[in-house]
Amino acid sequence: MSTSCPIGKRYIPTLAALEKEYAEKGVAFIFLATTKTDTDAELLATGLAGPIVRDTADSAAMRALGVLSKTDC
Repeated sequence: MSTSCPIGKRYIPTLAALEKEYAEKGVAFIFLATTKTDTDAELLATGLAGPIVRDTADSAAMRALGVLSKTDC
């Protein structure tokens, strides 16, 4: 997730809705902050309830999970 990438930012309300819907079913979300320039304040301001974990400088979590990302965000 990202607060500065236009595409990522657009999905935050959808993620929040999914998080709320699935909380009733006992599902918890963990969000991976992939954009290094997003500040802690910006990430917390998303209103997401689940923890937000920052990826490493070399994107180790993204690689381990097989995440593909556009590099222009």
